[in-house]
Amino acid sequence: MAFYTHRVPVRTSLDTLWSLLLDKIRRPDRYIDGVEQVEILDDIGPMAIERRMHIRSSSHVTAVRERILADESTHTVLFKLQGDPVFTGWVVNVIHEDGEHLELEYAMHWTPRPGAQVPERDWQGAITRAVEHTREMAEGRDA
Repeated sequence: MAFYTHRVPVRTSLDTLWSLLLDKIRRPDRYIDGVEQVEILDDIGPMAIERRMHIRSSSHVTAVRERILADESTHTVLFKLQGDPVFTGWVVNVIHEDGEHLELEYAMHWTPRPGAQVPERDWQGAITRAVEHTREMAEGRDA
């Protein structure tokens, strides 16, 4: 599978945008289309958990298990797949700072396991929608 990414400028404060990324760790249903249920499997600390999300896409529900680590010093959140039967890989959310200007980037790199049946999905569209939705939420909070 290819590498998917989307990056946009965000007109908000760093604190607002970072708080949304932290919220997304425990409440992905607010940010990702189709999330129906979230289970916290291991609460490692305020900036690290292991979770399982149940995501509906078209006619079926898929469980996605991830270990998540947030790093405030780099304003980065890493979501690493755990034990997935179809994919290995990660998603990273990064806030880029250039003086007073912020940009939000999500990057996804999921690689199919050998012989796995890869579901049809608009992966680039999913990443783009997730970034744009978070941007809208952030800018709406500071409006």
